[in-house]
Amino acid sequence: MKKLNYFLLIVIMFVTFNSYSGQSYVVPACSDLGSTTYGPMNSNTTANSKNRTAFILPASQLVSIAGGTITSTYFKRSSATGTLKPGSTFKIYLKNYPSVDFGTTSVDWAAETASATLVYDSDPQTAVGSTEGYKQFVHSANFNYTNGSNLAVFVEYTQTAGQTSTISWNYEYTAPCSDTSNNNTTKYNNTTGALNNALSSSNYRRPLVAFNVTMPPPTTLPTCATVTFPANGAMNAVNPISITWLAAVGAQSYKVNLGTTPNGTDILNNLNIGNTTSYTLANLTPGTYYYKIIPTNIIGDAAGCTEMTFTVPQTPANDECTTAISLTPQLGLTCSGSTGGNTLAATASTATLSPCTGNADDDVWYSFVATKTSHQIELSNIVSEGTSTATVLYTQVFSGTCGALVSEVCDTTDASPTVVSTVPGQTYYVRIYTSQLGGDYAASFKICILTPPSVQNDECSTAIPLTSSAGIACGGVTSGSTLYATPSGDTLSPCTGTADDDVWYSFVATSTSHLVTLSNIVSVGTSTSTTLYTQVLTGSCGALSSVACDTTDASATLLDNLTVGQTYYVRVYTSASGSNYATSFDICISSAVPPANDNCIGAEVLPVSSNLTCTSTAGTTMFATDSGIGIAPCTGTADDDVWYSFTATGPTHIVTISNVVSVGTTTSTTLYLQAFSGTCGSLSSILCDTSDATGATLYNLTPGQTYYVRIYTSQNGSAYASSFDICVTTPPAGPANDNCVNAVSLTVNPDMTCTASVAGTTQWATDSNIGVAPCSGIADDDVWYSFVATSTTHNVALSNIVSVGTTNSAVLYLQAFSGNCGALNSIVCDTTDASAATLSNLVPGQTYYVRIYNSNAGAAYATSFDICVTTPPAGPSNDECANAIVLTPSVNDTCNSISGTTQWATDSGIAVAPCSGTADDDVWYSFTATAATHTINVSNVVSVGSTSSTTLYMQVFSGSCGSLSTIICDTSAVSPSTLGGLTVGQTYYVRLFNSNQGNVYADTFDICITSPTVSGAPANDNCSSAIALTPGGTFDQNDITGSNAGATTDGPVPSCLTTSVFNVWYTVVVPASGNITIETQTTTGTSLTDTSVGVYSGSCGSLTQVGCDDDSGTGNFSLLSLTGQTPGSTLYVSVYGYGSATVTNGEFQISAYDGSLGTSENEPTSNTVKIYPNPFHDILYVSDVKDVTSAIITDISGRTVRTISKPTAELQLGDLTAGMYLLTLKYKDGSVKTMKAIKK
Repeated sequence: MKKLNYFLLIVIMFVTFNSYSGQSYVVPACSDLGSTTYGPMNSNTTANSKNRTAFILPASQLVSIAGGTITSTYFKRSSATGTLKPGSTFKIYLKNYPSVDFGTTSVDWAAETASATLVYDSDPQTAVGSTEGYKQFVHSANFNYTNGSNLAVFVEYTQTAGQTSTISWNYEYTAPCSDTSNNNTTKYNNTTGALNNALSSSNYRRPLVAFNVTMPPPTTLPTCATVTFPANGAMNAVNPISITWLAAVGAQSYKVNLGTTPNGTDILNNLNIGNTTSYTLANLTPGTYYYKIIPTNIIGDAAGCTEMTFTVPQTPANDECTTAISLTPQLGLTCSGSTGGNTLAATASTATLSPCTGNADDDVWYSFVATKTSHQIELSNIVSEGTSTATVLYTQVFSGTCGALVSEVCDTTDASPTVVSTVPGQTYYVRIYTSQLGGDYAASFKICILTPPSVQNDECSTAIPLTSSAGIACGGVTSGSTLYATPSGDTLSPCTGTADDDVWYSFVATSTSHLVTLSNIVSVGTSTSTTLYTQVLTGSCGALSSVACDTTDASATLLDNLTVGQTYYVRVYTSASGSNYATSFDICISSAVPPANDNCIGAEVLPVSSNLTCTSTAGTTMFATDSGIGIAPCTGTADDDVWYSFTATGPTHIVTISNVVSVGTTTSTTLYLQAFSGTCGSLSSILCDTSDATGATLYNLTPGQTYYVRIYTSQNGSAYASSFDICVTTPPAGPANDNCVNAVSLTVNPDMTCTASVAGTTQWATDSNIGVAPCSGIADDDVWYSFVATSTTHNVALSNIVSVGTTNSAVLYLQAFSGNCGALNSIVCDTTDASAATLSNLVPGQTYYVRIYNSNAGAAYATSFDICVTTPPAGPSNDECANAIVLTPSVNDTCNSISGTTQWATDSGIAVAPCSGTADDDVWYSFTATAATHTINVSNVVSVGSTSSTTLYMQVFSGSCGSLSTIICDTSAVSPSTLGGLTVGQTYYVRLFNSNQGNVYADTFDICITSPTVSGAPANDNCSSAIALTPGGTFDQNDITGSNAGATTDGPVPSCLTTSVFNVWYTVVVPASGNITIETQTTTGTSLTDTSVGVYSGSCGSLTQVGCDDDSGTGNFSLLSLTGQTPGSTLYVSVYGYGSATVTNGEFQISAYDGSLGTSENEPTSNTVKIYPNPFHDILYVSDVKDVTSAIITDISGRTVRTISKPTAELQLGDLTAGMYLLTLKYKDGSVKTMKAIKK
């Protein structure tokens, strides 16, 4: 049954002819999945989750509330449990909208909501509750919905803490309730950062929504409703029947008449169903029904509404298996007489559907007695008969009895006949049903049972025997076809495809390898297909085991490891499903003779050349089989591997493959090579090579030992085969310094001149097997050098680098070690051979080792070079933290600079994290703070290295040289860096370094420490001198300008940003609602770009944090909303600058506000009353007090301070203390007007 979701409306309560009526209206809903994506609230488990969502409800869905006043909005909660945490904020705006969508561009939130009505702004915890269903958000301001207008809804939600579990909300996503073709009816932005003004995400999904609406009294009779379902005169109305109609203008509810005769009311007689636009009828018996929908209101019933009819059809006679219609199989494949059928009004039978698919809720049944071993069920003339279109019929065929059915065939392709293997004389049952769910889907059709010709080899037991030819060529072929073949029921796994038309062959193996070849493949079905799959099996027809699967009919299927004299079965079938696919073909069995070296034990012995001249041996993978020896750790598919062996005459040999030619039916010339040590029964892989274009070099061989090599094509399948030549050659002996123990000793030059240098090469060097970590590259051709340090710092330089290998590469890597060859410790990794590698912190007199290697893998890469060791000049005196040069801060902003340099400085070994850059040339300074703020100035930076760079990085620490803590990182040291929050008398350390790696980069510079010149601290620099904020209804109502320029840092450190500095203080009195929002914003021309805000209770000497925010406001400014505070209590607000590498001070805007302080309440009849002057000193004037009965004055804590009965226009209020007050005027007609006044 198709699931229909309808909306419910609460019955209108009628009071009097002139009264307004209240009603609840649910916007039409067709679906109700749960999510937090599409609004109204992003109430998930993530802290700081927020959303802004805008969606449009079309006027066509709001006819029932046209011209009404919306007093509440509802959203439907889908989560059944869980309570929203306090502290969230939720806003709802409503707006009459001219368009049905927002267009393709982003929605401008500020622009749209500026002209919308804010109807709800509060903590939604209570409204959301802890259960599922529609949740009411009572409006603080009513909204008049204009007749004919679309309605735009804007919602904004913020939460600070993540919810314990996600609270989801139902959303609409189905037509016609949502226009699924229009992706611009909803715009949204979900985030955990600052709320975005641009809503760029688009969709057609929207929240499920409802409204409480006060409707004006009708003045005329309602119009008649337009029925949308079922169509008048419908003959296919199936139980249950939901009559639906469009809302009628002026209707307050609807009456329904229903009878079995024209104008009859014998079933329903003027039944008032309330203000809903649907009514569901169930359990109607077959027949014709007459009905009328009559809109009504307090004036009366709509006149002249049309009576309509629908007919409930009879359930088909063959609705159950037990009443199946018997069909007689016809000879041949042409349907000479079909039987008509229809699923209309059919019901679901109890027979299991599994393993078939679809929804058999309207199945009808047929039966037939098989006359042959195969029959086809043909459906034709399929016509949709339901109220929803359906022309796709599914078929299920059973054997057995109605009480014990066994599913035999499932068919979802009604365009082709359903093929079923049958047992002559046995009864089969056929179930026909539409694929869709629901009684509104139905189809009529014609059905007949056909009898195809018999196929000789349709089953394994009737397989046609084939004789193998003696050679590779087919000695003779046997013609075959899958036309009219049926599924044999034998398992297909592990092969693929659909073997619903398989035919069978057998052969007796005459060798261990055979080829099964298919040729002359021609499509003979009604649908074209020339793709045949092959499966080869062993065993007997009742107990078969698959030995080969082949989906490439263009090449022969190679079978290996066969047992001579054993019978094998070949199953051939088209790859596609359905009797409309069939293919004719020729088949033959031939003998495939694998190469003599098909296995390791038959490996062909290769001669070893004494030099690099190749003495080749010809080979091929044609008809080679899988030797069964594991390929790991190599790759590829070794299903055609051939084997060779050689006896090593030296420690290094090269195996070369050449003249590779594709000889398979599918072109491929990619050969893989794997080399082993050991014996055929116990092999160990020593080399994997996938680049047959270059020789594979084998190192560390043992002369006199036999090694094995296998060659195979990289691809899978006998279609791939290659012929080739192979040889084993011997390279020249490697360099004398091929290993660490034979390292060449280098003479250390006393200066930076490379006078004493040594020529070297990596050609024919081998892997010394000393781990390269932590360095990188492939050290399979490393050569070794050593030197005795004469200084704490030396440079190792490479020059004259030339590629001498067969593949060009001049990239050399260098690794330096301390220790000895048996216990080396890596101290330097260098991949930049164009510049010298600097070795620092050396011990004079100690021996160090250097290895050089080409960065690439393989003997094809080799390089010659010159190497030398030089001695740089002594580094700066402040090369280490312990020798930091002391800088004295100036008393003002005057710079008393000293000069410095990083040239020849070395790495101090102190980690640079969390900063960046390479501190291999760091120099150190220290200073003792004389104020809470100092500025470090670096100037006159000049590059003095051999490679130009003036990029100096700076890192500042607190602590001591043995225990440093980073407080700032600065990647632009030439810009002054201001440090805030320093402790007077504490020593701080500054290190400077060029950001690049290598001693080719060096700089000179000037550095000094200055103190800020403060013209004077702000008046509210301390908690005790806090400035009072006056709460307003919005940010703009009472915002003021503040500044932290010249401020000090005092009081508690806010938990949300521990680097907050330079704070100023404010106070605010909590209003009667217990809620207050503190927000900072930027102001024109300010240098302050980032604030944090802490709010505290208590007193200046004993403050307790109640809230904290860093960047929830616009940009990097702050916004903190507090709820549940004590009305009338005083909170302290501290605004901080952000303390990073450079602190920016300056002006900002700050405001305290709460929506409860707005002045819009029930307006009096005359809405022109004014108060003045405002602010006032002693007297406050009211422009019109004619109908005022009393005036009440309350302070912002909600306390009443004055009540004046029958006030005059002149209110004497000079005795009030300065501050903001609310003046409430009560009128004779019961209305109230509240205005805000400020006493100076």
